[in-house]
Amino acid sequence: MNNKNQEDVIIFALARTGSESLYNIFNLHENLECISEPFNKSNNYTYHAGNEEELSSSLNDIRGQFNLIKHVWDPKGWPFQDASLNKSLVRRFKKVIFLNRKSVFERLVSAEICRQSKVWHIRTLDQRKIIDELEFSPLNERAIQWAVENENRIVKQYIDFFNAEQIAFYEVYYEDIFHSETRGLQRIDEMLDFMELNHFSGKYEVTLRSLLNRENKIVTENVLSRIPNYLEMKNKYAGQECFR
Repeated sequence: MNNKNQEDVIIFALARTGSESLYNIFNLHENLECISEPFNKSNNYTYHAGNEEELSSSLNDIRGQFNLIKHVWDPKGWPFQDASLNKSLVRRFKKVIFLNRKSVFERLVSAEICRQSKVWHIRTLDQRKIIDELEFSPLNERAIQWAVENENRIVKQYIDFFNAEQIAFYEVYYEDIFHSETRGLQRIDEMLDFMELNHFSGKYEVTLRSLLNRENKIVTENVLSRIPNYLEMKNKYAGQECFR
């Protein structure tokens, strides 16, 4: 990739898999111009994708400025009303970074904490305070059970889809990027290789390490201890995912 418009890439990520940090990392690269979740209606973009025609039109507009899109999706179809548009979207890209999380249960807990607090990233002390002082409602057992029973099956369907459509993809897990700084830096280099981009120079090392740092993570032991049925749900569902 010699210039910002030669080839485009999509980060295709489930929620709470570290996609925002990965987006911020790639946005540092001189050959990448990135946009975050253009089809998420809670953002202030005006891109529409209610059908195939609107999706194509919006992507044409986006590609006029950006060559990497971060797209967060849900196994039930969000952010589109028509779930099939998620596959239509990735089909339009030359390369896909498929970002997932090994623990479905932990992903769901993190997403529920964010949903209840309306805080998705810790950037200020006020956001930290909201998370640390909120009285959380119990976790939705029905939602957790559905995800534990179905999520990895749906993820496998996407892997099969990529292979059938001959879409080049790099599959990576949250745990492989953010649980170990050394391993995280290695994964970043591997993703840059996949995109045929140069590795980051030494001047970015401090920033990269900061973005990989999990000290400001939303989910802490203090937060988990204030979720009424967390331990009950953990004992019942953690580690019970049907892995592909």
